[in-house]
Amino acid sequence: MIEKTKGSLISSFIGNYETPYSSAWENVWLIHKGLPLSYYKDLLPKVESIGAAELLHVCQKYFKNLFTNSSNLIVCCTPTKKDEIVEDLCSAGFNVNIIDDIDGYVSKFSQSSDDEQK
Repeated sequence: MIEKTKGSLISSFIGNYETPYSSAWENVWLIHKGLPLSYYKDLLPKVESIGAAELLHVCQKYFKNLFTNSSNLIVCCTPTKKDEIVEDLCSAGFNVNIIDDIDGYVSKFSQSSDDEQK
């Protein structure tokens, strides 16, 4: 999974330079931010060198602290990824409630709101 994520990130860098217009715009953005034009080229080896230990450290330091016992998180994904995501969240200690029919779930709240207004 880490390699797929790295590949996706690297692809997004490349996507910034697909057309002459997007290349020019990306260079303007880098200059505006005070970054060297070689920013993405310099970033590639850094992305490639990231391993599981670094990701775990970052997740524990930043991601997990975003949530408390009263936090709610909504994850939307393709059905083929659902089991993997649920397993990962459960193994990280999160209580997971799966809603396969979001329209039906949301309509419950819409109906109760409509009933209260009558």
